[in-house]
Amino acid sequence: MESKKILSKETFPPPLICLVCGDVARGMNFEVITCMSCKAFFRRKKESRCLLDNDCIITKQTRGACSACRLKKCFTLGMDPKVLRGTTKRAAAYINSQQQQQQQQTYVPQPTTISLLSKDHSTLTFDEWNILSNIVHAYDEQNIVVRIQHALQEQSSLPLKLRSKQSSTLDLVGLFYTAIQPFIERSPYFHDLPIVVRQVLIHNNLNGTGAFNSLFGALQANVFDNEAHILNCNEIYGAEYVKESERVMRRLESDTTLIKMLLIILVFSSNCSIISSEQIFSLSYTSTTSAMILTHVQDIFVVILWKYLVYKYGFIEAVRRLNRLVKNYLDLLNRVHENHSKQHAEMVNIIVEKTADSLALN
Repeated sequence: MESKKILSKETFPPPLICLVCGDVARGMNFEVITCMSCKAFFRRKKESRCLLDNDCIITKQTRGACSACRLKKCFTLGMDPKVLRGTTKRAAAYINSQQQQQQQQTYVPQPTTISLLSKDHSTLTFDEWNILSNIVHAYDEQNIVVRIQHALQEQSSLPLKLRSKQSSTLDLVGLFYTAIQPFIERSPYFHDLPIVVRQVLIHNNLNGTGAFNSLFGALQANVFDNEAHILNCNEIYGAEYVKESERVMRRLESDTTLIKMLLIILVFSSNCSIISSEQIFSLSYTSTTSAMILTHVQDIFVVILWKYLVYKYGFIEAVRRLNRLVKNYLDLLNRVHENHSKQHAEMVNIIVEKTADSLALN
C-alpha cells in the first residue's frame, strides 16, 4: 500500500508565498499556505468590522489595516477554524457567523456533488496555488492604482491651463500600458521563450492588454470621478467614446483576481487584439518548440483560472463569471476598434516598441 505523503514545508515548491498577504510563507497552517504573521492572526483574532466596503486589498504592507477583510480572506482561501485548539464558545460563535456571512455573499447556492471537482474543497495543487499567488502579487507590487491617484492629485493641483493639457492625460493613460511590462517580467515562463517570440507577443497583445488594464485600473482608482481628467479625455477620444468606455468599465468583474489571471492569459496568447493586416506579427516563422511552450503556458493559466472559479463560486456561478469575463474583454475590443484618436495610437505604438525592445534585451 502506498504511504500517504506527509504535508510539510519540504513538499512545497519554492518559493513559498503566503496566500493571504504575499509575505514569505513557512508552510501549511490551518490547511492553507501562510506566513507566521497570518497564522498567528487567524489563531487569535477577535471580531472586528471593516470601515470601508468589505473589500480591502490584503498585502504584506496592508494586512494590519483591516482585520475584518484579512479574516474574510483567510476563510475564503479555506483556512479551517476546526484546527484551532481550545476554541471558546464566543470565538466559535463568531467563526460560525463569519461563515454564514460568507455564504450569504455568494450569488448562487453551491451545486450538489455531481463530479470530482465538487467533492474537493479545492482542486488547485500546491504548485497552482503558488503560481496564482505569484501572479496576483506581481500585479499588486506595481501599485498602479496608487500611482494613478497620485498623478490625478498632482494634475488637479496645477493651474487651469496646465491642468487641461492633453499630453498630461495621455501620459496618465500610458501608465496603464507601461505597467504591463513589470507584470510580464515577473513571469518565469516569459523568459523561457526565445526573444523573437517575446517580441511577437508584445506587438500582438500589448494594445489589448493595455486597454484592459486601463479600464480595470480606472475602476480601481475612480478615474471617471475626476472632472479635469474626463474633460481632457473627451477632447482626445470624444465624449461619446468616453461615456461608452465608462459603461463597459462599470460592468467589469468585481473579483480582481480573475482580472489579473485573464491579463496574464492574454499576454501569452498568440493574438488578443484587433489589428490591421499590415500590423500582424506571425508566430508561424518561430520554431515548433516555441509554439508548444506557448500552448503549454496557456494551458497552465487557463486551468488555474477555471479551478479558482469553481473553488470560490461553485460550478454554475463559475460558468457565468467566465462567460461574463470573456464578454467584458470582447466589449473592450470593440471599444479599442472604435478608437480613432491618432494621439492615442501614436502613444501606444511608441510604448509597444519600447516594451518589445526592453523585454527582448532582458
